[in-house]
Amino acid sequence: TKLPVGLPDPNLARYFLIAVTRGGHEAAVRHFSGGSSGSLMLNSMLEGNAHYEHPFQVGYPLKGHRFVHVLDEVTVDALLEELDTVPDLVDYLACKERYFGANGVFMHLAGEEELLAQYMCTMENGRHSLPKVPPGAGALTLLEGDWRFYRSSPQRAAKREADREVTLGSALETVCAGGKIPSPSRVVMQAELMASLQMAIQSLPPTYQRVIKLRSMQQQPFDFIARQLNISADASRKLWCRAVEALQTELLSQNHDISGLR
Repeated sequence: TKLPVGLPDPNLARYFLIAVTRGGHEAAVRHFSGGSSGSLMLNSMLEGNAHYEHPFQVGYPLKGHRFVHVLDEVTVDALLEELDTVPDLVDYLACKERYFGANGVFMHLAGEEELLAQYMCTMENGRHSLPKVPPGAGALTLLEGDWRFYRSSPQRAAKREADREVTLGSALETVCAGGKIPSPSRVVMQAELMASLQMAIQSLPPTYQRVIKLRSMQQQPFDFIARQLNISADASRKLWCRAVEALQTELLSQNHDISGLR
């Protein structure tokens, strides 16, 4: 990459200050004790040097209430696991900044992951949000526990399963995304890709071929597939996931043929 790197116009782009710490988790667990997750707490009363008197708590490290998202090895993984697209992450960070200093309300939160759990479980106008601060409230506290509850909830399990729904179209996008197919003719490229896709499917074991056709082409539900294959619905779901992974591997292995297209 040629330096200096040009940055988007600040009037058009949104910038966030983010700091990621490493190596403090075990010390935080010992400090808080009592079975704490050891993640950094959020305390809106802290600013600047006041942080020295309150270890493992974060408010406004910079003067002037400039917001910095301080994450540790626990919360950075949680954020990137739940918010795995740029728009999702940007929406959360912006919502958090608005919420943290809302109307001068003092906020003391047990950790980033607890706030994230509230965000994932709250919807407003079709988008994730954070719960509204009750009128007249002067302080808001979140204790530990919401994140553990959310991680084991049926709603999260359903979301995770939905996220694993990989279509044959996205399998092709996986091959195209890295710039590995430099074809000037998109129509020709797509035709060649479809031919490669058919060849890749035919190279899979018969059971994999069948479950891909039933699920990805015919859009059949897993209980229908289970009856067709004489297995349980859960087994049919796992079989389909393995089949799609095998198909993606086969497509990538054909890269030397596809990349030759001009």
